[in-house]
Amino acid sequence: MSVVERIEVLKSLLKDNHEEVRRAAKEALEKIEAREKLKELEKIITSGEKHDKMRAIFALTEYKGEEAVPLLALALTDDDPDVRVAAVKGLGEIADPRTYDEVIEMLKDLDLNVRVEAIRALGRFKNREALKMILPFLKVKNKHVLLAAVEAIGELGDPLTEKPLLLMIRHKDPDIRAAAARALGNLLPD
Repeated sequence: MSVVERIEVLKSLLKDNHEEVRRAAKEALEKIEAREKLKELEKIITSGEKHDKMRAIFALTEYKGEEAVPLLALALTDDDPDVRVAAVKGLGEIADPRTYDEVIEMLKDLDLNVRVEAIRALGRFKNREALKMILPFLKVKNKHVLLAAVEAIGELGDPLTEKPLLLMIRHKDPDIRAAAARALGNLLPD
């Protein structure tokens, strides 16, 4: 089956009666589109409209191919914080070690949402060195930052984080306590 034929089959599924089938077809079409149009996506990321950039970032994240990583990293420099948030999230989902340092740099972004997503992304890299960057955020009063830090620590699963997580179990906010409980469940045995 050619790519053109595959696209036609997937397009026909966009009219399916079941939402999950339509969503899967849409995601599959976006993956194919990403593979077929990487150069076009690069142009969109560097000079497209926000909506188009977000769609391109989503497609690249779903594609998860090695070629997607530099384009997602390129989006980290966008003027729009929503685009940077999407790019950091995409890099976190792919967790390619080549972009680890770039995600760390996003912890310094002026936009709070970008920083929060960078904290979450670091947990997905499964790099024990990330703990040095994440643990200080457990002292921050902002709920979103604190929640992201607890979730990232849970993703890492490092047993050395048990003590700070036990402190978070006593936090006044139930969302923080719940995240800490989940994180404790993710800790690997000593």
